[in-house]
Amino acid sequence: MNDAYRDVRGVKVTTKRLRFALYRPFCPLYTDAMDRTSTERVFASSFCTFILGSAIMAERMAETISEAVTEIMAAERKRAAGCKNAAVYKCAGGMKMSYDYGKIWVAGANGRVGRMIRNMLDMRDVELFETDKEDLDITSAEEVTLFGLRNRPNTIINCAGLTDTELCERNVEEAYKVNALGARNLSAVARKLDARIIQLSTDDVFSSSEDRKFHEFDTPKPVTVYGKSKLAGENFVKELAPKHLIIRSSWVYGKGGANFVNMIIEKAKKGEQIQVPDDEFALPTSAAELSKVIIRLIQKEQEGIYHAVCGGVRCSRYELAKEIVRLLGKDESLLIPAALRELDPKLQGSDYTVLDNMMLRMCEIEEPKDWKEALADYIKDQER
Repeated sequence: MNDAYRDVRGVKVTTKRLRFALYRPFCPLYTDAMDRTSTERVFASSFCTFILGSAIMAERMAETISEAVTEIMAAERKRAAGCKNAAVYKCAGGMKMSYDYGKIWVAGANGRVGRMIRNMLDMRDVELFETDKEDLDITSAEEVTLFGLRNRPNTIINCAGLTDTELCERNVEEAYKVNALGARNLSAVARKLDARIIQLSTDDVFSSSEDRKFHEFDTPKPVTVYGKSKLAGENFVKELAPKHLIIRSSWVYGKGGANFVNMIIEKAKKGEQIQVPDDEFALPTSAAELSKVIIRLIQKEQEGIYHAVCGGVRCSRYELAKEIVRLLGKDESLLIPAALRELDPKLQGSDYTVLDNMMLRMCEIEEPKDWKEALADYIKDQER
């Protein structure tokens, strides 16, 4: 540490000033000892030597702290100017990232997307808080508020939700409690903390009998309880959290929890016959591809509503199942096409809920890969 000024949180510090502040209290002790006995002088001299040695160590520590603070402040100044000065690394899929994430709270951390986000984040660049229903009940405003105020995250990612459409139809109140009330509670604490909330939503907020795509500016019109409850959650987020990001996706699959792709894989490997709807259409999206988009949007500090689905030609559940069976090398005759209402008269099919990533394209943010390629990657990873 030279005698140049060091800026430590706005305080000007020099080596001379620091040394003087450390040594000054002990100078009288050594001076007074000159008039005392030799034993006293030896003791005083030894004591001063010890104190001065400690002071030198303290000076070196102060130098290290000063340099560290200077680097941090420089990084913050660069960050404020738009330069992200964090360690560069590669996550799953070879995606290169560089960002100082601060504190992130992932609610629903044991689900498909929550697990993948954890795997893709570098723990050197983030302080990660993970909760799931066993740890914290997002439907309890008291629990959510207490956890949020105690840990003070600057980003909250809500991966929690009741996603089983059949279960939602049978338990309407529970569906709204988890998908709407839970989102409300997380949004309320995000507002208190001036934090950003990222709400994961679904293609089921739309419904159409026409073969078309829905972009972010289309008006939602859900017909299922699941879709209605998720839209209610979106509305709470928009109303309560000034900093919010709503990401809609479709037919998300991955490790952790039950989902259509895993169900087909399991039954096909056992050689079981499976009845599959052939009148529902969307774009299947892997949790890995969705998580990459989430991280890209965090890095670019985006807000608003985004669609994030894999590319390619839209498909039916039956066509998706056929591709899974083909990749597994199993016989396609295991699959039996059927209308959704034939499988369960209580269910209302959403027919066409194909999402369009218009906002990603307009903001020049990389879109997820083709759904067939993403599916092949997932099955290959499952076979390892």
